[in-house]
Amino acid sequence: MLGRIRHRSGVCAVWWLAGMALLLALAGGAGSVSAAAKDEVTVWWDYDATMVQELPKFVNDFKSKNPDLDAKIVFLPHEGYEKKMFAGFAGRTAGDVVDAFGNNFAMLYDLGGIIPLDKYVERWPDKANFSRELLKAKTYDGHLLAIPFNLNATGLYIRRDWLKKLGLTPPKTWDEYYKVAYAFTHDDPDGNGRDDTYGLNFRPPAARVVLPWVFQQGGDFIARDGKRWIAPFDSEAHVKAVEFLKKLWDAKLIRPESLTDSKDDFYAAFMSGQSGSCFYPDYTLQRFKGALGDKLMTLEPLVGKQRATLVQTNDVVINAASKDPDAAWRYIQWFVSKDTTLNAIFGFERDYTRRGFNFAPRTDIDYAGLRNDPLLAPFQEVSLHYGHFMPVHPKWNLAWEEYAGAVTDILLGKVGVREGLKRAAEEATKELNS
Repeated sequence: MLGRIRHRSGVCAVWWLAGMALLLALAGGAGSVSAAAKDEVTVWWDYDATMVQELPKFVNDFKSKNPDLDAKIVFLPHEGYEKKMFAGFAGRTAGDVVDAFGNNFAMLYDLGGIIPLDKYVERWPDKANFSRELLKAKTYDGHLLAIPFNLNATGLYIRRDWLKKLGLTPPKTWDEYYKVAYAFTHDDPDGNGRDDTYGLNFRPPAARVVLPWVFQQGGDFIARDGKRWIAPFDSEAHVKAVEFLKKLWDAKLIRPESLTDSKDDFYAAFMSGQSGSCFYPDYTLQRFKGALGDKLMTLEPLVGKQRATLVQTNDVVINAASKDPDAAWRYIQWFVSKDTTLNAIFGFERDYTRRGFNFAPRTDIDYAGLRNDPLLAPFQEVSLHYGHFMPVHPKWNLAWEEYAGAVTDILLGKVGVREGLKRAAEEATKELNS
């Protein structure tokens, strides 16, 4: 089996097994949310500083629109949130409404932890403001299980000043990007007379860079083949994407420490001018702008056969142990409404210069326009209209571990592209169907 590496896009394989053990308790019989009374909705939330600061305003706003209900919002620190969430479900202490961070809702459903939302969404007028593709991405086993409340999309950050100095135009295709990365590496874009720059750096695993390119070639991460799940990592879409990354790597256009960098090292390498581009979600934009100012520009993450990128979301679910799921749904409707979403992002004073959490998943909010920030526009465009989502499967993260390990081994020359992807596809497919 190919070596696995840990990642932050989802629960690692070790924690997934631990979560399974905890959640087996859910199959043991009926229970109830101990913290919630019938006239109170208890909410468990991944810590967000903006909302914590204005928590009383959110509670009062909810109560003003739902005078027969109380809301108790419990914020849990971001670090360790998933572990606490799983433990809460296993111990039947989780809230009526829970932030199912990390695309965990399929696993929670399989183990009886959450309920389908179909009957509520069928008569929900506001669903028209969420794209069909987005709601489809929250459907598993024929049921809509979660409602997204924010999202982030991967885009291309690139040094505008380096492009200008070298007389280059912003790249739109893979071939154009290769030429830019080559020039950034070899043509002294910072003008210091030293050979100390690279075209690209990334935050490990390297598969973070590859997956949007796979989608641009019309590929999938995992898919259904009748009743069977498959991991089509050996398809031509994956082969072409990994071959392109390997081409950049072998030409030494990628900062070599990218395979082992910490998150902070990744940020610092780009902001300090060690590399001229990186592919990453929109939530780092403010950090990069603070360091680079007008030297920075953003682009869609290149174009293969089609426009596409990887989009990830945070979602809310209803606990199967809730005493009053109807009240929980009323909370969700309020929370993902346009007004509450704008308050969560920009505060009740609607300060459009500040950054709250990520993009709103609603199609009726022009986030980039409200912020008057053209650097956000590429992210908004692809996230709402051309986004591809991490798959809804209880073991998707195990497939990701196989894939990430294979891509890393391919870059290091431990295995060929087709052989490595084929082996990873076989192992992942076994895990998906076990």
